[in-house]
Amino acid sequence: MTTRVAVLVGSLRADSVNRRLAEMLRDQAPEGVELQLVDGLGDLPFYNEEIDTDDAASAVLALRGAVASSDRVLAVTPEYNGTMPAVLNNALDWLSRPYGAGAIVGKPFGVIGTTPTPYGGKWAHADAARSAGIAGARVVESVVVSQPGVGVDVLTDPEVRGAGATFRKDAPARRGNRPYIGSVSEIVAPQGPQQPAGPPEPGQPRTWDIVATTVELILLALAGMVSSFAGLMLVMASDSCGTGTTECSTGVILLGVGLAVIAPWVALLAMGTWAVVRLVRRKLAWWVPLLAVPLWALVFALGVAVTFAGVS
Repeated sequence: MTTRVAVLVGSLRADSVNRRLAEMLRDQAPEGVELQLVDGLGDLPFYNEEIDTDDAASAVLALRGAVASSDRVLAVTPEYNGTMPAVLNNALDWLSRPYGAGAIVGKPFGVIGTTPTPYGGKWAHADAARSAGIAGARVVESVVVSQPGVGVDVLTDPEVRGAGATFRKDAPARRGNRPYIGSVSEIVAPQGPQQPAGPPEPGQPRTWDIVATTVELILLALAGMVSSFAGLMLVMASDSCGTGTTECSTGVILLGVGLAVIAPWVALLAMGTWAVVRLVRRKLAWWVPLLAVPLWALVFALGVAVTFAGVS
């Protein structure tokens, strides 16, 4: 049985090193493995849901058909400005739709490539793997080869290509990378039964988490306004100061009012900042604003107690 691998090349240049690398892997594929370079990525329109219809552009239909009929997907890409090329990003966008049923869903996915830099395109490869994973592919972490092209010919060096073209997973490679040919063996290795794509993992941003966090922060801001008003009303506690036998400590009263009015906002700002940071880092954040509630209540109660302690 033949294992079909759809290859997405992230460079449109005809003489691109990464394209030549993809062609080399295609021509030297092991028995029972067929690598198909998916052409026409440059003809894809930028993804737009309005044109994502049954009569979408022919390039879109060809891309989806090629990936849907494959068993694996391999991206071979350089790095542009610290990330993957727009042409590859756009292809992944088209393959991710319709949501949960895109052509790439459930497909084992690997990404390799080279750049004339000391890093070998690792940022582009990390971004491509993350994007494909969110789109529903099953990223094979061991098939990520970022080979620096500095001081080595990546197309002829036996250590980079795979010593003796033996397709060994443990073939030596420079700078700690797996050889390219070995990466093909890994991606075509049995991956177990394919599972339908589920919801994003806990580390991925979710719409409901963003909405819940935003609503909580708004409610906390309203609560902060109420507590500030209530704190200012505490000033009335000093109305009896200096009358009769009532003695007051103005400094203590001001401290109490300050705690009741200002400190809750500091707590809200701290928790709000933490929540936003977690959202940016693609981590769940809905629970962070809730931590401000007991902190706000504690500080407000402390402010009330201090204020009345100032009035003896």
